[in-house]
Amino acid sequence: MMLRHFAACLLVLAVSSASSQEKAKLVYLDAKAPIPARVRDLLGRMTIDEKVAQLQSGLKYPAMFAPQGSLFGKNGINEDAARKTLGSGLGTYVFLDEFIGMNAGGPREGAENRNLLQAWVMKNTRLGIPILFHGEALHGAAIKGATSFPQAVGLGSTWDPELLTQMFSVVAKEVRAAGNALVLAPVLDLSRDPRYGRVEEMYSEDPYLVGQMGVAAVRGLQGESSDLDQNHVFATAKHFVHG
Repeated sequence: MMLRHFAACLLVLAVSSASSQEKAKLVYLDAKAPIPARVRDLLGRMTIDEKVAQLQSGLKYPAMFAPQGSLFGKNGINEDAARKTLGSGLGTYVFLDEFIGMNAGGPREGAENRNLLQAWVMKNTRLGIPILFHGEALHGAAIKGATSFPQAVGLGSTWDPELLTQMFSVVAKEVRAAGNALVLAPVLDLSRDPRYGRVEEMYSEDPYLVGQMGVAAVRGLQGESSDLDQNHVFATAKHFVHG
């Protein structure tokens, strides 16, 4: 009986070891492999459901508005809700409660929740594709305690792209410190019609000035390197189309 038990244990260890070695050989998990090769390998392994999941975004509502089945329970991740929402992975996630200042725990709570979500996805999804966390940063990181700079219409009035790069470098550090790697900024719309309700979010009505300020903002957010470092975030140039 002991011999059979020992043999079974050896078999389990062998299978586990083989599985770990096989996973280690996957191209998309090899940080040293060329990015195009990693992308091709990953896409080739993904199901339709997993690809669709990467096109979707989730959000955390303030506690008072949170629907039943919230991803976050009293003791961490709500497993049932996580399996339904994150079972095939998820592209991006935003903490709406943090954006409107209704997360009581502030940046620490946000960072802890991000870690919980990321750990669950990496451990419980088939391919372990991490979530990309995003936030708002129109004129500062939309996080409790972060620096609030002048609104975009005021920034455009400076006619000073270098100053904007310096400003958004600070914004990037504060955003990254809270756990986000992507921001929905800068806004590069042209303020041609004052009836539009977001004119204050625009640098100018002049395309050249908006272009120069936009480049400066992206440079501050993303840095000069083609690889994102720990002090910068991905920028999203928007919106271009509005009613």
